[in-house]
Amino acid sequence: MRIDRVYTDDPVRQFLMSVAESRIEAKRLRLRTQRLEAQATKLTASLTGMPRGGGDSGNLLASLADMREDSIRATVRAEEQEQKVTAFIDRLENPVSRMILKLRYCDCLDWLPRPRRRSVLTELQKVGQYYSERSLYRLHGEALNEARELYKKEY
Repeated sequence: MRIDRVYTDDPVRQFLMSVAESRIEAKRLRLRTQRLEAQATKLTASLTGMPRGGGDSGNLLASLADMREDSIRATVRAEEQEQKVTAFIDRLENPVSRMILKLRYCDCLDWLPRPRRRSVLTELQKVGQYYSERSLYRLHGEALNEARELYKKEY
């Protein structure tokens, strides 16, 4: 999943891109949790019944518990953000605008086909919407303008 360059002067794009950003954070925490779980598994496999200091294992297990909680919270935040953005996009009048913005910002798809990856263009073609690359970018610009107007009204 890739985030385009940040558009600091465009609050609508920032809002739409917040889905990808929150998903990336949730994934980062999930991977970190998996690494800690692997360390904890190695540690528990090497433990014997003999009493030892054990300070490191206690710290690792406490870190793992904290990391799991952080990962769960980040995943919930990502889901909530996606719901907010989807609800916002659903209020747009133009169905093509809704489709393009959902595919790009909620599904986090690339614009054009790449090997073994879905794209906005191919998903539109699956539902009978055939556009050139140039037309797709133009429609995206129009969809963003429609979203900006709605954003001004609501926020």
